Amino acid sequence: MARHKHLPYVSARGANGGGEHVNSQCHGWIGTVPGHQRHVMASPQVYAIYWDAYFRETPAAVTVMNRFLREILRGSYMSRLRQYGVRSGKFVGSRVIVPDPQNPPPSSLTPANIEAQLQSWIKYGTVTMRPDPRETNRLFLIFTPNTTSLGPGLCGYHRNGRYGKSSGEPNLFWAAVQQWHYIVQSPPSPRAFADSCTWAVSHELVEAFTDRDGKGYRTNSGCEIGDICECPVGCPEPKTVKVDGWLVETYWDNQGQTCYPEGADGGVHAGTAGGANAGANGGANGGANGGANGGANGGANGGANGGANGGAGAPKPPRRIPKRRVRRRSPRRSGHSPSRARKRRA
Repeated sequence: MARHKHLPYVSARGANGGGEHVNSQCHGWIGTVPGHQRHVMASPQVYAIYWDAYFRETPAAVTVMNRFLREILRGSYMSRLRQYGVRSGKFVGSRVIVPDPQNPPPSSLTPANIEAQLQSWIKYGTVTMRPDPRETNRLFLIFTPNTTSLGPGLCGYHRNGRYGKSSGEPNLFWAAVQQWHYIVQSPPSPRAFADSCTWAVSHELVEAFTDRDGKGYRTNSGCEIGDICECPVGCPEPKTVKVDGWLVETYWDNQGQTCYPEGADGGVHAGTAGGANAGANGGANGGANGGANGGANGGANGGANGGANGGAGAPKPPRRIPKRRVRRRSPRRSGHSPSRARKRRA
């Protein structure tokens, strides 16, 4: 785990091909993740910031990602977060911001760079969502410029800070995602943009919601609920599943002692993150390293690890249950009121 001046631990999400390196100590962990002071986002709100000229030139990409956020925050994916004190979320808006060519962001973005830029956007009204001094629920989701890097092997992370105050509990919460341009700088279509990074976004969302400031749900070694489930021990790439048609990652379920949602949309893993990123090392319809529809490592809709529409985990047809026959007794002729006829199994 990377470290930050405000936190004993912070989340750093491994990028495609780098998951095992970044969070390897978390993979395969089993047990009950402690809540510590239970600092969570009880009613999370997400505001997206698209920080690149690509989003001005391809507004449909913004539309697709905003739809993903709306649907995933209100859908079944969030259901197991209730055990951590987190209810369904809400998407509260977005903003496209084009970097100033005369004053571009540094090629290597640090958490301090990103937070300073976010503070400036809020202060001068570029971003109109201003945190309340006691804010605990709002998350700014930042898609970083494709000319920058968060660091090798990273697809994103989440942090916290303070806005408008110098002490007290943090009230500024944000996550940065670079995975959308980690493999290719310009996605070939709006849906390809979404598929390249929705799984990374889902990872940061569930962790920020359940551990907003390092005082929430995490193991004593700093593993958050997304880190535990992003990858089996020794895996080369993070695993993804499909939920409501979107590629997401699983997260740790304390009550079920397993990763959720296992087997979504077809009963098996949808594939690896390499397959989700369709086209970096293989074509849009598949390739040696996995494309959107399959490949040696498994694509978004199939592959060696099983596709969303088939495989070992395909759901079984429902078992037919025979109808019960009901035999009714005639009421006894006596001075008493007749009792309700009992049902018997044939």
